[in-house]
Amino acid sequence: MQLWEEKAYIREDAFAEGIERGLEAFILDNLEEGKDRKIIIDKLKRRFQLSEKEAADCLEKYEKRQ
Repeated sequence: MQLWEEKAYIREDAFAEGIERGLEAFILDNLEEGKDRKIIIDKLKRRFQLSEKEAADCLEKYEKRQ
């Protein structure tokens, strides 16, 4: 593997980790504020371009961590 390929993979991993942390912070913040699940899911769909199922799965994942 060439150096530029390694750097590209590192960048992709960092980007994915950033998105994951952003999703977590977004969801936990909305949960702390007592927002309704439907509102959080609608926001996830709109702001992160997720499908209904992806948004619901993300919400469920982070609800368990709270």
